[in-house]
Amino acid sequence: MTGTNTLPSPDANLGQSALLLVESLIHALVERAVLPLDEAIEIALTACDVLHGANLEIGLDEAECARSAAPLKAIHASLQVDKNPARTQA
Repeated sequence: MTGTNTLPSPDANLGQSALLLVESLIHALVERAVLPLDEAIEIALTACDVLHGANLEIGLDEAECARSAAPLKAIHASLQVDKNPARTQA
């Protein structure tokens, strides 16, 4: 049996849980006007850039870097929706 049909590892689930918590906290801080939305978007972009650089340093190729950054890019996208809610209401 190949690894394509296996369940995520417990560590992957922990990582997913941590990212969900962080995303929820960011949105809550923005909603409460503690963190400006533009700063939250910049934080997400910076995290993507830092992760990309770190991944390149350890020898990952561009496809692996993109796959690794997907959760952070999803957080960035959800913040962009908050910035431009009218575009998602089509």
